[in-house]
Amino acid sequence: MNKQKICLCSLGLLLGLSAGLCAQETIQTRLESLISPEAVTALLTEGTIQQSTYREKDAVLSLVPRNALGSVAVSFLSRLEENGETELFPFFCESLYLYAKPEYRCREPGADMPIITRILRSVSHLENTEYFSPSRRRMRTLYEKSYTVDNAESRNRIPDPVTDTTDGLAITVIQKDLTFGEFAYLVRYRNLKTEAAFLSENIDLIKYGIFRLVKPGNLRISVIIQDLGDYLLVYGLTGVDFFAVPGIERKLRNSFSARSDAIYLWFVEEYETLR
Repeated sequence: MNKQKICLCSLGLLLGLSAGLCAQETIQTRLESLISPEAVTALLTEGTIQQSTYREKDAVLSLVPRNALGSVAVSFLSRLEENGETELFPFFCESLYLYAKPEYRCREPGADMPIITRILRSVSHLENTEYFSPSRRRMRTLYEKSYTVDNAESRNRIPDPVTDTTDGLAITVIQKDLTFGEFAYLVRYRNLKTEAAFLSENIDLIKYGIFRLVKPGNLRISVIIQDLGDYLLVYGLTGVDFFAVPGIERKLRNSFSARSDAIYLWFVEEYETLR
């Protein structure tokens, strides 16, 4: 299992600067009811923890929060095999982030759900989001285009569904990815009292150059956000079954892993902008 800690100092997201000892003890107790002690320690010191695996025997998810929508993310990444059993996708990347809210946002758990769900529905705001490309060793635009359409057939652009009810909502999204090109996603939303989920899977075949890389439904991205009152716990889970292309497998794995950070940083920027 490849574990990697990621520094997000540039946005001031590391913990410890804005919270005193008592607050740290309080959040530690709450986190221990949701994630493993090892993950709690990493989050309270680094702000984030990430791990990924590719075609490893008996690989398991180990960062999933013990909440209702964490279970939904696991089910979303699992698929039924011909023998009747379920298994995870051959590549998956898990990311956990702990975000200390600004003081003016610290309220009772769940109070920020209208803001959180509005951000998750604002898919057009993902345009020009950047991520660090390990292969190019520089920042690169993730989505040149990102917008909601009426359906997967006609694909007429429509406004983001920011006023719709989130729980149970399903939309079609077109995104132009500078690595893989333009294709459509089906995005589903869940919304509970203190938790929100964004569940996305590709509708179109994804290509990489001449290679037919990912079949429809074989790229699945989940973002689970839990409002803890003074903190946000964010869990990202990306699963892919892609065609093994000799010589570029590492590049593809790094590309899929880096996207979790990009989506998280986009969410934080949007969250800090909305009042």
